[in-house]
Amino acid sequence: MSIKVNYKLRMPEEEIKRLSLQEFDEEYYGDFFGMFSLEANGCVFGHVEEEPTEIDFDFFEEWVLGWFSLMNDAVNELYKYGYSAVKVIEEMLSWLEFIETEEGFITIRYVSANDDQNETIKGRELTEVNEIYWSVNRIPLNLFYEEVRRKTAEILDYIYRLNPELFGSRYTLFHLIKKHRQNNENLYSKRKDK
Repeated sequence: MSIKVNYKLRMPEEEIKRLSLQEFDEEYYGDFFGMFSLEANGCVFGHVEEEPTEIDFDFFEEWVLGWFSLMNDAVNELYKYGYSAVKVIEEMLSWLEFIETEEGFITIRYVSANDDQNETIKGRELTEVNEIYWSVNRIPLNLFYEEVRRKTAEILDYIYRLNPELFGSRYTLFHLIKKHRQNNENLYSKRKDK
């Protein structure tokens, strides 16, 4: 079983270093454009090129920190409810579902579904799944938690190392930091309870 989160930021390091907090918040809403993917046992959602060109970035462009925020939402909702459905940005009917199927294991599904809600769903399943693009069963829950935690820490450390001023953001980066801390606390308290 394998689970992997990948990303590439479009903005070069030198530009991130020079970026002012005001520009980051006002022009980028506290986020970075780039590529993002989630891979589970060879099934891939999203796309990341190892050496992307400008055309690759244009074609596969995503709000990277926004996706990390959604993955942290999924982790939190799995803690609380054993289920999370994350709305795929810019795809009308597409969702990523995270379903705790048995103690310590999840199923991840990339699906098309009709649902009245147009954001992450908390505590209930999607109302009408039309098509399952792919589904991967029996992924160890702790593997998913750890991958999201590790990659979130990696990107946050990278941004802080380049430009610590950006951690004053009031938008996406601010919310991602808060969610990451909350999930770390949840994981720590779960380990302590055992």
